[in-house]
Amino acid sequence: MQRQFDFLVSSNPELGAINRSADGSRFSIQLEDSGFGIPSNAQNVTVSVMGGELWYNTRNIDSTNNAFSFTIGSMTHVVYITPGLYSADTIWTGIQNAIQNAGITLTTVPFTIIGDEAVGKMVVKHNSGTNAISVIDFTIPNSMGPVLGFIDEVASSSAVNPLNPTDTGPYIIGAKEPKFNSFNYYLVQSDIVGNGIRIGSSFNTIIAKIMVDANPNKQLLYEPTNPTLVNASNLAGDGRRMYNFSLLDDSLKQVDTRGEYYSLQLRVSYYD
Repeated sequence: MQRQFDFLVSSNPELGAINRSADGSRFSIQLEDSGFGIPSNAQNVTVSVMGGELWYNTRNIDSTNNAFSFTIGSMTHVVYITPGLYSADTIWTGIQNAIQNAGITLTTVPFTIIGDEAVGKMVVKHNSGTNAISVIDFTIPNSMGPVLGFIDEVASSSAVNPLNPTDTGPYIIGAKEPKFNSFNYYLVQSDIVGNGIRIGSSFNTIIAKIMVDANPNKQLLYEPTNPTLVNASNLAGDGRRMYNFSLLDDSLKQVDTRGEYYSLQLRVSYYD
């Protein structure tokens, strides 16, 4: 006879999470009595993640890539963008805020940084009405250039406009595609299974892959149409009471949840 039961786990201590890591990615649950109570003769024991809730807020700008250097005339400034999750639509606001927070007053904005969807690149657009030559230096240490698609480049308002060679170009197009996605998907790891989903040639006790289909800094609702059945034969006769869960990126690195909790609905199924 097939038997199954669902249960909810959450990284929220008020819902039973213990041993929560400082970055919020890892936590444990403590079951009562004899754990799940699955008999030792149980067959075809599986675990599936039926759904989940988490926040897509994993930073793509941090202290290693938040420096922005610009020169107007003979004056060079270096400002630091507040770490966070930025998109092509919000990065320019982040730069403006960093300039303002540094106490720099600009009578005329000498440039803007915008996304060009047609070519899939970021563009530095210099203000042709500014008399002084402006330069953005993406070669400095911890530059945010790679996120924007500018690799070891200096974007000067005296450069030639690739869209109009006769104009000393207000447009400087990034050499590479921007890298606002610092990873491609989340992974859920748990010792509730012995092996988990195979990734390449190895097992890492992965029980779910969660695609990112939410806007930055919004809640991501995981609702798989066909949840993956993960072998959990190790649960047969298992008297453990404590199980661990971790939220990872696609490089198997723990992610910083930035204080937000995440939850998972799991289903255990077996035959006796």
